[in-house]
Amino acid sequence: MSVSTAHAICELAQHGPLTQTDLAARIGLSTSSVSRLVDQLVRKAWAARHDSAAQGDKRLRHITLTRPGNDAARKVLAARAERFDDLLAAIDPTRHAQVLEALHLLKEAADELR
Repeated sequence: MSVSTAHAICELAQHGPLTQTDLAARIGLSTSSVSRLVDQLVRKAWAARHDSAAQGDKRLRHITLTRPGNDAARKVLAARAERFDDLLAAIDPTRHAQVLEALHLLKEAADELR
């Protein structure tokens, strides 16, 4: 699985449904790249596109994960959490708070750049 695919399905699992434009902004790819990525997810039966006519714009489509897509996202998120736990275990416990604070600062900076 590509990094972009993993990132996309995790964003959809945690924040979906999303429009392709919103997904592109969240994962830092162009809308055309996300369109191709979503096409791949739909072909794999990991995602589906849904018309959003209820919001007044028939052109607006939301992307949702299917059950297999949610299963794949859960596996990625579990592997990510396990890897983070392993990394944290390799750091002196007296420095864990420092590491977590640095990660928080990085997340804030990344959010500001979106």
